[in-house]
Order: sequence, then structure tokens, then C-alpha cells
Amino acid sequence: LIMASLGKCTRCNKTCYQNEGFRVGPPGKELVFHKLCLKCQNEGCGWQLTLTSYKFCDGKVWCKNHEPMRGFSNVAHQKGNVTSDAVSVDRALNAPKLGTVNEQIRAGGERNAQV
Repeated sequence: LIMASLGKCTRCNKTCYQNEGFRVGPPGKELVFHKLCLKCQNEGCGWQLTLTSYKFCDGKVWCKNHEPMRGFSNVAHQKGNVTSDAVSVDRALNAPKLGTVNEQIRAGGERNAQV
């Protein structure tokens, strides 16, 4: 019984046979991975991927959240490079404060009671 080799696994550099792994990526730029080695290559993620869940970009495999073209990246967040230009940070900084909201509710309630 002869098993066909797909080549060396991109992640662990061991021989990968057909029943053990996949070839992913566009023709001519295919990468070989064992099933357990096919993980998101974003720093700090390592999400286990399948043939239906991986995204291929810039010669690497990504999960849908970290794909450079459409996903977001947690690398900037890990290294503390978040700026106030980010929409979520801007909304948090400019959100009404609890005391202000409570005063507006109380003031509105008192006016309604006087009428």
C-alpha cells in the first residue's frame, strides 16, 4: 500500500499524506497543512480551521475574523496600539455619563409631576 504525499506541512514541516491533510490556496500558491495544523496565522489567534472556514490572503491562512481584506485584527489590540480614532473607543468616550442620564430622567419626572 503506497500513500501519496502532499508535501511538507507548512506549520510543522513534517510529511503530510493525503488522508492526513489538505492543500489550501489558489493554484500555484497552494500550501499543505495537516488537519490539526490548519490554524489561523494571526498572532495570538490560532483558531482551528477547516476547508470551509479558512480564508487565504497574502500567502497565509486566516479565520474570517482576521482575514486582512475583510476581517479585523487583534494584533493592534494586543500591543496596545488602539487609538481614539477607533469607532468603538470614540463611542465609549462620548457616551452620556450615568449621572447626567439620571438627572435628565429625574428632572423630566419632576416637571411631569408639577403639571
